[in-house]
Amino acid sequence: MNIKLLAGAALALGLTTAAFGAQASIYDFSWIDTVGGNDSATGQFTLNSSSVITNFTGTQIVGTSTSAIGGTSSFGSADQLFSPTAAEPFDFNGASYHTATLGDFNLAFDPGSGLGLVRISSTETPGGTADGEHSITFSATKVAGGVPEPASWALMILGFGGVGATLRNTKRKTALAATA
Repeated sequence: MNIKLLAGAALALGLTTAAFGAQASIYDFSWIDTVGGNDSATGQFTLNSSSVITNFTGTQIVGTSTSAIGGTSSFGSADQLFSPTAAEPFDFNGASYHTATLGDFNLAFDPGSGLGLVRISSTETPGGTADGEHSITFSATKVAGGVPEPASWALMILGFGGVGATLRNTKRKTALAATA
């Protein structure tokens, strides 16, 4: 067996494996205000391979008002970090999202308040301070499968291209050797 063919196949396998190692994950989430139960949200978010939430979609309910959730926000100094296996999935800065008509919301862990997981609303506390915190019950479930990130797709295509080029050159050399 040609050593170049073997090396090309190994390179392609390595690139393909690396490509599928970095995937974005989709989570279904929901939360409800534990005090009055009048505020809640349901939807999905996308978590990249660095544990950063890159998108939120869904529905926000405040009292009798409903609004679409449409993307992340920097409200409340959010760092968008999410730890699915940690006891507290958000850190102190939390993750924020924007709604069409109800403002921005920040979901965070506040150990100093004794409330644990909290939500802060930009309409109640425009500065994002802890004054408007509401204790929440939060749940998130990973949706089956994952979506490779763009860099992963590029590595995978490069790997397949390398295998194809190696095979093409091997066939060409074999044909030339047979006619000589």
